[in-house]
Amino acid sequence: MAGMPLLVLSSASLLARSVAADALRANYPTAPYIQLDAHVENGAGTTITTRTYAPAQTEATQETAVYRKTQCTSCATRTHLSHLPDSDELVLIALPIGVSQASVVHPDDETTGHPITSCTLALIADDLEDDLWDGNSLTDRGLTGSCSDDRTPGEFLISELAYADTVISVSNSLLSTQTAQETQERTADLLSHLAPHAHLITDPSQPFTCAAYRAGAVTSRLVPGHLATCHPQAQEAAQGAETCGHLHGPNFTSAVLTADSILDTQALAQHLPHIVEGACRVRGHVWLTDHPQERVAVEGIGPTVWLQTCGEWGPDIPPRSIIVVTGDDLDPDHLQDMLNQCTIDTDALSRQLLH
Repeated sequence: MAGMPLLVLSSASLLARSVAADALRANYPTAPYIQLDAHVENGAGTTITTRTYAPAQTEATQETAVYRKTQCTSCATRTHLSHLPDSDELVLIALPIGVSQASVVHPDDETTGHPITSCTLALIADDLEDDLWDGNSLTDRGLTGSCSDDRTPGEFLISELAYADTVISVSNSLLSTQTAQETQERTADLLSHLAPHAHLITDPSQPFTCAAYRAGAVTSRLVPGHLATCHPQAQEAAQGAETCGHLHGPNFTSAVLTADSILDTQALAQHLPHIVEGACRVRGHVWLTDHPQERVAVEGIGPTVWLQTCGEWGPDIPPRSIIVVTGDDLDPDHLQDMLNQCTIDTDALSRQLLH
């Protein structure tokens, strides 16, 4: 057999995972449900507790097994998944809180020998923005998903959104109905800018089906600076002739900033903090004087923005700067003006060098 098909659920919230798991069991009543939980003890490694539930349409049964591992939580989880028995039946798998899909699902293979049918992320709608801006690490929250987990909650979420084909957005039960609805609408708008590919479920109490996992699409979304996580209209604007295109939602804007001339590295270092100020998500690539032959990816999540080289320019990717900035209070024209101040007139520079 090829291994049992898995529908994988991840979350950084115990509440969101619980609500999403109940919804998945209701919508996939013939599928067994396996819930993994982790407890890390200093000096004693990770304890993985596995709870296996019979399909929801049958009489509820539960089996519990405990495995003590010396590995980190993600490694222990992946090892455990590799030991699941072969089957042709779909199985719902809930990962431990804080363990990311990225640590156990690899787009270039059938994870641990089991094909993936869907990757689902559960989140709390009213926590999404705060999590993106949180500068603390997951470890500070008591979550240790990977071997050296210094990721912020925002970094966890952006990685999960790249993997996820389905997002279950859960409302905080303490909010009023009207506030919860407004929060869900704002979150849905933000997710349309951050993960337009994902099938969004805002009312898990209603019937739904998860979208299909596509490894090739995940691979594209994982490339540093890639625009595959941008709204299709923003991607089209980035490839168009306009110097500044942008996508307005009810609450959020994605400004598409472009420059066909090379950027002065020092000028960009001066202006980039102002360009990304107030943006919860930044991605793209730039053409810099310090690395004229290489693409330099730009990535930003909440308060953190970084640059990294990611290959040479080529026939399919001619030298050009494209930065997509997403936030709720942006002036795209002003941002484009700041990027223009970083450009160098290459023709004028060539004439100056010849004289």
